[in-house]
Amino acid sequence: MFVPKLFQKVYKVYSFMNKIFFFILLILFVLNNKIAFGEKIKDIIISGNDRIPNETILMFSGINIDDEINDNKLNKILKELYNSNFFEDISVSIDKNILTIKVKELPIIDNIIIDGVKAKKIEENIRENLTLKPRSSFNEIILREEEIYIKTT
Repeated sequence: MFVPKLFQKVYKVYSFMNKIFFFILLILFVLNNKIAFGEKIKDIIISGNDRIPNETILMFSGINIDDEINDNKLNKILKELYNSNFFEDISVSIDKNILTIKVKELPIIDNIIIDGVKAKKIEENIRENLTLKPRSSFNEIILREEEIYIKTT
């Protein structure tokens, strides 16, 4: 009769451990779903833009009110806005179902002066092949690429 009592105690401990294990799994499942599904956007606040309209920023971000948003979607919004080449700095955050997009616009190129080229035909060829144009956003990286292109051609 000693073995069955020992077996009953082991079974009770095993049963208790099993309940704890399933409880922990349930908590992890609920937390994982909360992270995976994210939050539903109720409002979008855009600040820091002077020239670029809110509608354009929303178009590039690909986000709308009532969309579900998570960390992956926030990263995608950042990537898409930086790829537009309109902004120097961007921050995206969500708090209490309100998405906040803060931008700092790149300056606008007023005029491009090409110095040191005497032949009009060469200057025209350079201007035609430039990526940076008057009235477009100034981007330091593109400027460096343009300088290399001009020096090597």
